[in-house]
Amino acid sequence: MAINLLEMLQSQIGGELASQASKFLGESESNTSKAVGSILPTLLGSLAGKGSSESGARGILDFIKTNNIDGSILSNLGGLFSGGQGTDSLLNAGGGILKFLVGDKLGSIVDVISNVAGVKTGSSSSLLKMAAPLLMGFVGKYIKEKSIDALGLKNLLGGQRDFISKGVPSALSSVLGLASTAGNTASTASKMTSGGGSSNTSGGGNNMLKWLLPLLLLGALAYFLGRKGCSNSMESPAAAVTATMDAAKMAADSAAAAMKRVADSIAATVSKFSLPGGVELNAKKGSFTDKIATYFSDANATLDPNMAFAFDGVNFKTGSDSLTAESSAQLDELVAVLNAYATVAIKVVGHTDNVGNAAANKKLSDMRAKSVKAYLVGKGVAGARVATAGMGPDKPIADNATEEGKATNRRVEVVVTKK
Repeated sequence: MAINLLEMLQSQIGGELASQASKFLGESESNTSKAVGSILPTLLGSLAGKGSSESGARGILDFIKTNNIDGSILSNLGGLFSGGQGTDSLLNAGGGILKFLVGDKLGSIVDVISNVAGVKTGSSSSLLKMAAPLLMGFVGKYIKEKSIDALGLKNLLGGQRDFISKGVPSALSSVLGLASTAGNTASTASKMTSGGGSSNTSGGGNNMLKWLLPLLLLGALAYFLGRKGCSNSMESPAAAVTATMDAAKMAADSAAAAMKRVADSIAATVSKFSLPGGVELNAKKGSFTDKIATYFSDANATLDPNMAFAFDGVNFKTGSDSLTAESSAQLDELVAVLNAYATVAIKVVGHTDNVGNAAANKKLSDMRAKSVKAYLVGKGVAGARVATAGMGPDKPIADNATEEGKATNRRVEVVVTKK
């Protein structure tokens, strides 16, 4: 019976990761748990893909050795989410591991996890960075304890496919090579149809011909060599070539359809804006950027002092006014919008929950609003266009009696003061 690494991962780190990270990120534990439940199989699937050959598995072992990954990180999970240097180190390590595991697929994975779990894109990105070192620590510890070599790791990871495929979001299964159409055949077909970076089947005909040409030549050679032999065997090469062509076409069509489903799934969650000045902007539907860009693009929209746009991708380090690295993505989108609508003026307003000293909370909320302004000004937005205010716990929009309500109340909003 195959060892189920995913089940072991979820049991040993999944629950605590969701519990601790939800507090740090200001997300509900329920949604964070959903995100973690998708992230762990996604990352393990990426690792399994890299280790599908003995040389790939050797590369994983080299990465683990070079980065001194031995599982020691798992001994103090609680301390990793208290903010400060421990959390920063975890996120930095996670960024490097994600480059190794998923490369340029990271953006798509962040968007899908965010959509599936209902968490902010910034939270999705941070969770991936938090989970990656824990996953690699778990695997590194297991490898060390079991004295696993490259071949053993290849076989171990190869046995995880069925377990992983049940947990990976459907929109990512094909990206990770876990589509039901299956394994190496689909992977080969995908390469055959990729001609020049395109994944559509009409662009892959020449590549398929190049792939089949040697088979056709071999078939013809076998035909002529077999002319003097038994007549019953003379049709076998042609039949084999025909069967190969049919199988290749079916695999190519299936792989192309799977990739189209992934693209359609991601496209369905994205709004596209053509801003004044020719800037193209893509934003997740329903996000802060989507809402504020839609508002500015509507010539009939009027000013409303009670209308506030809450950031959903901007976060701060625990107990401070320091923006997290992930916050820059959404703030840069706001910069693009403000640059496109040059006459607009805004007020950035910080809010907190009711935990702790009200005066201290009000000061913190004001400092956080000023941090957002400082970022915008640093990117070229005129300071006169951005006012700030800190409300502390004075204007809750949810019930502070629940953890989810408190998380909702801890927010920074943008109010449009001039359009």
